[in-house]
Amino acid sequence: QTTSIGGMALAKSWADILVTAETANADGSKSIVVGSLSIQDDEDDDDDDAIDGNGHDGGATAKGIGGTLKVLLDFSSHAAKPGAVAIDSNSNIFLAVDQGVLIANANNQVIGMLALPIIPASLTVGEDNFLYIGTSDSLLRIKIRQGPLVTPTNLIVKR
Repeated sequence: QTTSIGGMALAKSWADILVTAETANADGSKSIVVGSLSIQDDEDDDDDDAIDGNGHDGGATAKGIGGTLKVLLDFSSHAAKPGAVAIDSNSNIFLAVDQGVLIANANNQVIGMLALPIIPASLTVGEDNFLYIGTSDSLLRIKIRQGPLVTPTNLIVKR
């Protein structure tokens, strides 16, 4: 059972959202995980998914994000609570943890750690192939091999 959500990022498949979450285990303990939730469309091609000029969704019937959280990686040993998450074009996952930024590959295996003296508050992969790390008092950037996911234009809701 998910008890709280930290960060979210669109997965490379465009059909899932990656989330960092705290989950309650059957024995009463808690785990900090990254998992995926599926994006569900109402498939009716009407305009009820768009936000109107007053900021209302017009009674949208979109199913939204749902289903059961599919746990991809338990990183409890690295974090006390769920935090920011980012993903690059090669599906590498960057997770804000207590000691810095944990890096997992597309197979959900931890492949590295960027040690930082402060807990990151936000993460994003820039088009310039830098991982941008926001903290409470600074913005850091670190060169990485892959760029961000390229968002297809057909995901944009027409007004």
